[in-house]
Amino acid sequence: MRSRLSPSRRKSSTKPDFGSVARSYDELRPADANWREVFELLVSEGDLAGRRVLDIGCGTGRAAEALVERGSRVWGVEPEPEMAALARERVSTVKVAPAEQLPFKDGWFERALMWLVVHLVDRPRAFSEAARVLRGACDPLFTPSPLGPFLDVGGEVERVAVDGAPPY
Repeated sequence: MRSRLSPSRRKSSTKPDFGSVARSYDELRPADANWREVFELLVSEGDLAGRRVLDIGCGTGRAAEALVERGSRVWGVEPEPEMAALARERVSTVKVAPAEQLPFKDGWFERALMWLVVHLVDRPRAFSEAARVLRGACDPLFTPSPLGPFLDVGGEVERVAVDGAPPY
């Protein structure tokens, strides 16, 4: 079952200012039991532990830090300098860069993670960049998003059903 997103939900002309809330961001989005459950699922299903992982739109570095604790070698990119500075307090390998222009060589990473980011980026460009820096064609790109599961088909974003559940 597919349902089209309304045009207003496809692209936002105004991006949020995360720099102004950087210091309080983790309080606004706490790492509660739900966050940990989703994170652990991504680590296990994506075989992220011990891999070279790029955290695209790493925010304050919470997921990157948790991946390092599981033996992953993690680099982060974050377009907001204030958020990137906080992320560097957790993981030193964070660069200020947008998802659409990743400052890494081709094939450098084994996995990529976009946590609560896909609704904020130019998906075709960001996914193309992620594919460029990933090693091999089948490496997963995980994208938990408040939009729910989606499929980008010819520039049209559609919500898709997952395991028989209707899109939300």
